[in-house]
Amino acid sequence: MDPDNGTAFSISDMEFDDFDAQSEQLGGHDQEYIKLSTDPFRGRFASIFLDRGVSVHYETINSAMRCRVGCPDDLIGFGVSLDQPQVVANGVKLNHQDVIITRPGSELALDVPSGGAVFLMLAVDLQMLESLVCMDSGLEHLDPDSRTVSVIRAAGTANALEASGQALLQACARAPGTWRPHDAANALVAEVAAALALDTSLDTARERTPDRHSAAVVAATQDVLADMKEFDYTKLAEATGSSPRSI
Repeated sequence: MDPDNGTAFSISDMEFDDFDAQSEQLGGHDQEYIKLSTDPFRGRFASIFLDRGVSVHYETINSAMRCRVGCPDDLIGFGVSLDQPQVVANGVKLNHQDVIITRPGSELALDVPSGGAVFLMLAVDLQMLESLVCMDSGLEHLDPDSRTVSVIRAAGTANALEASGQALLQACARAPGTWRPHDAANALVAEVAAALALDTSLDTARERTPDRHSAAVVAATQDVLADMKEFDYTKLAEATGSSPRSI
């Protein structure tokens, strides 16, 4: 064993039937889940923590949810929505080519449809990310001082994050806890940063703007739910312009 090959990693992988318990799994993030459907909740949250402030998180949710995630001041996050359509991140409807970028101090708002969703997130310490030379060409999309969340249409970055993130999760699940993946953290972050730089240099990276209608519906939903003492399909339908059957 190479003593210079980083520190031992940690991994957790749990299933939940309590959405509040699942919301507490992302350490260092202030989270709140609001369940918007009456079906029983089922979810899974898996995390690996590597050295140099790098972590990967995989989450599944089976029902309609409103998720609010406050991002720490020292981390930048890269996220993708896997498999499920119609997930909305800060007013933007996601597809498989989109990457969510959460900057230090920002707040991510996820709206999950009734079919549920699957998310993969890479969280990186800001100082480590800034140490990568290849970050410069993608800096316009990373700007850690803006304290906002962006959704970027960047197919290469989304593919790199999905493939390498899931491969690392699978490798860590099979490896003994004494495995020392010093290079794994560097490789994963470098690959995602390089993919973003390539998307940017090819002028294929585009920042997406929120859907005003979707954002208005979300705001109306939040307002009417906040005033409800008991769930009322009719009131929610009236507030959002949807039919009670759709709700």
